[in-house]
Amino acid sequence: MGEDTRFHITPYLRRQMNDHPPRLAFSATSREEWRVWQHELRTKLRELLAPWPQSADLSPEIVQVSDEGDHWREEIILSSHTNMELLCFLLRPKEKGYPRPAILALHGHGNGKSEIVGLVESETNQGYGLQMVRAGYLVFTLDFFPFGTREETEHNAREGFEYACNSTLIRTLLWGYNLLTLNLVDIFRALDYLETRPEVDPARIGVMGCSYGGTTSMYAAILDQRIKATVLSCSLGEYRGHGVELDELCGAQVVPGILQWAEMGDVAGLLAPRPLFAENAHNDECFPWPYTEPTLERLREVYRVAGAEEHLVIYNYDGTHQYYGGGVVEFWKRYM
Repeated sequence: MGEDTRFHITPYLRRQMNDHPPRLAFSATSREEWRVWQHELRTKLRELLAPWPQSADLSPEIVQVSDEGDHWREEIILSSHTNMELLCFLLRPKEKGYPRPAILALHGHGNGKSEIVGLVESETNQGYGLQMVRAGYLVFTLDFFPFGTREETEHNAREGFEYACNSTLIRTLLWGYNLLTLNLVDIFRALDYLETRPEVDPARIGVMGCSYGGTTSMYAAILDQRIKATVLSCSLGEYRGHGVELDELCGAQVVPGILQWAEMGDVAGLLAPRPLFAENAHNDECFPWPYTEPTLERLREVYRVAGAEEHLVIYNYDGTHQYYGGGVVEFWKRYM
């Protein structure tokens, strides 16, 4: 063993993964085995993301309503859990006909919810909230830690020493919470709020997102059955790829210990048999194709065993890391 590998963490993790394959990797061959596996892995995922903060009363406050021509944009403050509030947007089509389906449109790295609703230009084409309200859907979006109105400013890091996602993770860990968990809790609270709105059909709520928005969409839909269908854009790729090999996994999307139990294809497979639309890019620099391809293969396997192959839609593009959107509105029309 060369000195260049004896003392480093990445080669160590490679050896650990080689010696200890994921204990809950998908291997079911029947629907009965699939159901048992699904319950075990979903339970383990929730356990790995614990602790979960206690919810508070929503205490919704509509701060402002803006006339955007073909829709209304409401600015809303919600109480998520004790000592924590979040600022959100609700987009309502002006055309008549309520209640109607609602879509949680979640943002990736960048400027937060403002990109989703078209207030700020998005380098990765994340204006899909605006696109969806113009397609006739109610759209709800919020800022995740540490983006948009939740961009961290109270810190004393030396210049060049702080990456916001990682430093925010460290802060939350000091109190015992995982950063991804806190962002997921806010999504669940958004769902609680949507169920109080008379304009929303609670039986037809979907979630969508690009990049980190796809990551949060995936976990939220896995853990909350109120979400009926999911759209993931450029967010699928093995944990060992963008987390271990590429040193690209940010602190906002870490599930502690997940590689002991499952790879991303297994985790994403927990969405079966509910409808799932996944778009991916062959030249995605954040989720490289060599790690995305096996994830998609595992997804197909899980949906096949679950008897839900027709509910899995996959679009692959030759471009880079961004939202594409081909077929998304048709997907929502079909399933919501």
